[in-house]
Formats: sequence, structure tokens, C-alpha cells
Amino acid sequence: SQEDKAVWGELFSDYEVFPAFPQLNREIYRIEPEKAEDTEIKLHEKDDYTYLGYKPGWIRRHQSEDQGYLTWHTRSFPTQKVSVTVEYGSCYFSAARKRLELGAVDPLVMSEVLRDLAAVRD
Repeated sequence: SQEDKAVWGELFSDYEVFPAFPQLNREIYRIEPEKAEDTEIKLHEKDDYTYLGYKPGWIRRHQSEDQGYLTWHTRSFPTQKVSVTVEYGSCYFSAARKRLELGAVDPLVMSEVLRDLAAVRD
């Protein structure tokens, strides 16, 4: 809650503890409620998602095809038994090789993925 964040923020400040990465003020990303039943997020074709391959947790994969190669990126969330794939202008989540509706994805996983995708656009 906001009250808990304020208490922890004050405590950290009192002891001059400065986190190495955003924790208390970390952005929270959510999908729009009307997209909860969708199974993929449409991405902007002009954005270069190659950057994801350099972010912690993401793996860049490619396959040679037609004298070129196709690239996609994946990230696993083992605790939630979910993986995410970004390829060809879309992003989708899967569990046990089955695509998930966006509303079925753990909110923390969704926020982390949307945060990484937003970093590409910024």
C-alpha cells in the first residue's frame, strides 16, 4: 500500500539506505481491463526489440530461414511457470506450451514484461 511505501521510504531515508535499483518507487504496469481476454499484445512494428536480448532474464533466439534469420526473445518466470515470447510485432505468454489470456498472467509478471517493453520505446 502507499502507506507501507511511505513508512519504508522514511525508514530507508533515516538510515541513509539508498537502493541499488528502483524498489519502492518502481513503476507498476497493467493491461487495460478490456484486453484481459486477449492472448497477445500487439507491438509497434517500428520499435527495435533487439534491446530485450541485453536485459537480464531475456534470451535472444534466432532461426535461419530464406537466407536471413528470424529473431525472437523469450523470458521465463519459473516460479509462476510462465514464459513470455516477443516476436514479429506481438508478445504472448504461455504455460505448458499453451497461450494464456492476458488477464490470467500474474500481475507482477505482466508489470515486469510491460516495463521492459516500455523501456524499448523510451
